Amino acid sequence: MATPDMKPICVYIMGHEYALRVRKGEEETTRKLAKQVDARMKAFKEEHPEQAELTTSVITALAMAEELNDLRSELEATREQAQSTKEQTQALQHLLTHLSEQMAETLPSGALPVDPDVTPALPANDDAPEVSSASDGHANSDVSPPAPALVPGSTTESAEPSEEDNT
Repeated sequence: MATPDMKPICVYIMGHEYALRVRKGEEETTRKLAKQVDARMKAFKEEHPEQAELTTSVITALAMAEELNDLRSELEATREQAQSTKEQTQALQHLLTHLSEQMAETLPSGALPVDPDVTPALPANDDAPEVSSASDGHANSDVSPPAPALVPGSTTESAEPSEEDNT
């Protein structure tokens, strides 16, 4: 019984034409599958020319069914592995949450665990000498070396004698 969403096509397998009805939009897929079956049957027939066409068809169908079964088994194993991985991830997440809660109870108030992805801000030090960011004229230099810090009451040595040194 044909339905409106079915379309008639013809495929060739082992030199025989087969008229099929397939869902609209699946014509090319069905033709590809028919070509694969045809190629597999021809390959078997070349290796075993003494076998009848019916035997060739049955053996080819069994070989393809075995491959399909193996693929289904692999898919099921992959699904089970994915489920196991998901369960392990959930268990690790639960453990991490539990450990975080324990750390929050154990650490002093206001102390937080360190996040390795965040660089802590350094405290402001108002006593530190200011570093100049003026360029020293070198093309590859971003910052000139800092000027020496002068401590009140100290003197600096100079290549030329000052007026006070002459007196």
